[in-house]
Parts: sequence; structure tokens; C-alpha cells
Amino acid sequence: MKHVRKPIALLLALVLAVSLLCLSVLAADTVPARYACYRVYTCLGDSNAAGYAAEGYQDQPCTVTPGAYHSMVAGDLGAKLNARGWGGFRSHEMRHLLDPDWEITDWEYADNCAGYVQYNDLESRRDIYIQAVEEAELITVNIGSNDILGNPLGQAMREMYNTDGVDKAVLDAIKAELQKTGDFGTALLKLIGYAESIGQGTKLLVSLAHYMNIAYQQFTENWDAIVKNIYRLNPDVTLVAVGMHNAFANTSLTVGSVIKTGKLLQPIMDKMNAWMKTGSAYAGQYIYCDVPDVECGELAFTQDDFWTAYLPAVHPTAAGHRYIADRILSVLPDTALSFEDVPEGAWYYMDVAACYYRGLMVGVTDTRFAPNMPVDRAMVAAIVHRIAGEPAAAGTDMPFRDVPADAYYAQSVLWAYHAGVVSGCSADAFCPAQAISRQDLTAILYRYACLTGIAGAAQSDDAFGGFTDAAAVSDYARAALAWAVENGILYGKDGNLLDPQGTATRAECAALLWRFVSQYSLA
Repeated sequence: MKHVRKPIALLLALVLAVSLLCLSVLAADTVPARYACYRVYTCLGDSNAAGYAAEGYQDQPCTVTPGAYHSMVAGDLGAKLNARGWGGFRSHEMRHLLDPDWEITDWEYADNCAGYVQYNDLESRRDIYIQAVEEAELITVNIGSNDILGNPLGQAMREMYNTDGVDKAVLDAIKAELQKTGDFGTALLKLIGYAESIGQGTKLLVSLAHYMNIAYQQFTENWDAIVKNIYRLNPDVTLVAVGMHNAFANTSLTVGSVIKTGKLLQPIMDKMNAWMKTGSAYAGQYIYCDVPDVECGELAFTQDDFWTAYLPAVHPTAAGHRYIADRILSVLPDTALSFEDVPEGAWYYMDVAACYYRGLMVGVTDTRFAPNMPVDRAMVAAIVHRIAGEPAAAGTDMPFRDVPADAYYAQSVLWAYHAGVVSGCSADAFCPAQAISRQDLTAILYRYACLTGIAGAAQSDDAFGGFTDAAAVSDYARAALAWAVENGILYGKDGNLLDPQGTATRAECAALLWRFVSQYSLA
């Protein structure tokens, strides 16, 4: 322990130097209505977003952690969760996955990080990362902590290797531990202690301060590219930038000390947060969420288990994750529906909201949705056409005499007919205004699922086992209903009824549509 005080003093000097640089350069049925449009939530970020050391944490990227803020936010929203937190991530790795024209050129950080941030690790998960961004209604981004510590440490260590009089075996041991644990804080303190012991402490501090400032500049460039590419992939998403918190705020020199030396790191955190809040070219397009009071563990440089206690202590506690979740929820815009006939608490409320905010269904007026009104065949053709992205029809001949060329649904019916998704009510009639049955609505969705390859033609009747009116399902619709029941898209009614011949209401249509598109990430 004889070298502890000098490394600490040097660390505080480094912090002050950096400061000067900163000056110069729920269950778905209990979800509140105001969260109606946030049906798919994607959480991007580093180990804080991944839930490091929280309940249920697994040492694998892009994994749900039950005790992390991402699970709390998703639960309170009643939303599907795409957990894309990644331990060891900097803005570099996130940009690499999101920006098709940008590559990481220096992989030294990956060599020094115990996390899964090598090239092959990133490439193996790129597709699920991009998909999670594309399908989200809400994205939170929490990144930056590793930028300030990881790169500067690697660069400064490289300079130390080239310094006369160093024992490279000592540096090799520090680097080996860093590669094994990914513990940058521990490696930094050990490096400072060794540098001071050979009279190179001042030189190391100058180096670290210089590289930290470079890291900040790189972060600002990466941040803007990250935001740009999120909006490129998903122009209409609600994007929340979660500010950085000072993970060292509770770090002191000695156990029980009221003097928290880690708070001296706050200026550089403030500088990075200021960029996200107001400095970025995209500031104002996304929502900035400040999280200054995240609870982390207590840590003292002199405690006996410092080296093993470090990583858990610099990550949020359970209360810290709850605080972050609450802060995110507090900044979300109110998206309650304006339809007078869709009351909060109605069984179909969130389904209607999901379809409305995706542009799949609209109201019959600005203030009425008409949930109990039958859905007609023209409306269903138009909705499925929207789900498909409104492609052009494979043919130009319209076989139905009752579909006017200027009707809002004409191109949808034309596309759906030539794609094999719909057929007529007779050889030359489509019957666009005819109310559609539950089985016909399901059959159309099933045909589209088959067209896109997400459903197969062979389906088992076993799914009908619990329904008393299974015999009422028409032969042409049996495979469709079996598929829909098996995959949780079509539910029965009271009395164990499928009611296949019954008319589908707009509320029922919204429910089926939302289950369908969310199940297969179609909209």
C-alpha cells in the first residue's frame, strides 16, 4: 500500500487537468394512456444500458436484464423490449453498427477490453441491432462513459511502453489484467502508481489529459453520426438521449470519508452532456434526459477489496436503475388518443393506438374511431397494402367491375389481387363495401404471411381443440385460423367460440393487426 497515496494524488491532478480542458474546449392493461404509441422499445448503450451487476445480468451483449432500467421502462410502457445494451461499448462501436460508411480503424481498444467488441462480435449482431432500431417506436441511447476512459488509457499506455527506463513486464501484467477483466479504472490506478514510482507520473498525467480531450472530440463526431443514422433507419421514432452520470461520485480516498473525490470528474461529464443537450447539430430533434442523481455503489481507494469491488460499484444500484427508468418515462411526450369513443381502459385501447400511430388505421373522423363498426373488404385490402409498404401491383388489369379507378382502395385491391392476397366475392366483383368476417380477415392476413414467407401452407387442426364452434370454420379458412390461433394472433370469444362467420369490428381488426405486425416485426 506504500504507493497508494501518490497515485491518488496524481489521479486527482489528472481530474483537475481534465476539468481545465473542459473549460477551454406494466402489464399492458394498466399502461397509462399517455404512453399509447410506445409499443416497441429499443434500448441502446453500454454496460449501464445492459444492466451490469443488476439482478439477472448475463455477460452477453444484447440480453434482457430483469433488474435493469430497460426492463423497467418496457414493463411500465407495456412494450415489446429490444435490449441492445453492450458492455464495453463506446460511441465508436455503436456508430460502426449504425453507419454503413464508417469503420473503426484502430482496434487497440477492443484488444484491451474484456467485452465482446471485436470486429467479429460486432458483425455477428449487426442485423439484430439494425432491426431493433428500425422497428422501435421509442429508442433510448446511453453511451459515452467508456469513450473518456478507454481510449486515453490505451494511448497513454502505448507511450509508456516507449518511455526509457520502464519495466515492460510490469506494463505487460497491467495490460494482461485489463484484457482479462475490462476494468479500466483498476488498470488506470495501477499505471499511475507505477509511473510515479519511476518518476514518470507527470508525463503520464499530461498524456492522459491530452488523450481525454481528443476522446471528447471523437465522441461529439460519433454522437452526431449515431443520431443521424438512427433517424435514417427510423425517421419517425421517439429518440431519447440519456445523459451521462458520474459513476465515481461516491468514490472517496478512505472508507467512510465524506469527501467524494470522484465528484471532481463532473466537469468532463457536464461537457459531454452539454453536447448532447444543446451542442449537437441534431439537438432539439431528440429528447435529452438528464440523470444527475443515479445511485451507484460506495467505493474507497483504500478498501481491502477495491480491485474486485470497483466494477459493480461504478454501475447503478437497483435504486439507480429505477431512477433512470423514471426519468426516461417523465420526458416522454403524451400520446393519448383523441378519439372520444376509445376510452382509456378499453380492452382494445392499446391495439387501436398501435395501429393509429403506425398509420395502419385512422379514425372515421378526427374524434371518432367507431370501434364497433364492421370492417369492410376495401378497408382490409388498404391496410394490408400499407403493411407491405404500398408496393406497385404485379399486373395492371383490374378484374373487378365494382372497384372504381379513383377509389382510395383501388391500387390496394389491384396489388392484393395480383399478389394472391385477396380474391373477389365473385368472378368480376370485389364487394368493397361488404363487411368482412373474422375468418376472411384472418385468411387475408395469412395469405400475406405466406407471401412473405413467415407462414407455411401446412397447418394443423389441433389448434381448434378448445373451441366449440370449430366445425363452423370454412374449409378455405381452416389453415389460416389454425395458424392465427397457434401464433396468438386470433383469440376466441366468451363460451370458447371462434365465431369465424361473425363480422369483424374495427376494434377486433386493430387487435388482430397489432398482434400480427408485432409478432413478425412488420410495421
